[in-house]
Amino acid sequence: MMNEHAVQEESAPLAIDLICCVVCRVPVRLTPDRRGIQCQRCQRVYPIEDGIPQMLIEKARWPSDAALDGPPPARDEPSDETGRQSSER
Repeated sequence: MMNEHAVQEESAPLAIDLICCVVCRVPVRLTPDRRGIQCQRCQRVYPIEDGIPQMLIEKARWPSDAALDGPPPARDEPSDETGRQSSER
């Protein structure tokens, strides 16, 4: 006879199956190096920090970025030291 607890575990969805891209709203998958999760549509990679997916657009990287560590890519517009967008060019 099967254990009732084992049946519940088998039918429970994995946590990764409950997460979607914050931009596209489509399912994500674990990256091969297991350091991030990647959108199946736009290909953004969201880092996993201390075992927690960081589902913030600001932390997302494109697959061509060399690493998930470090600051996000620079924006097109220049910013001042406080990080606010500069109004003058």
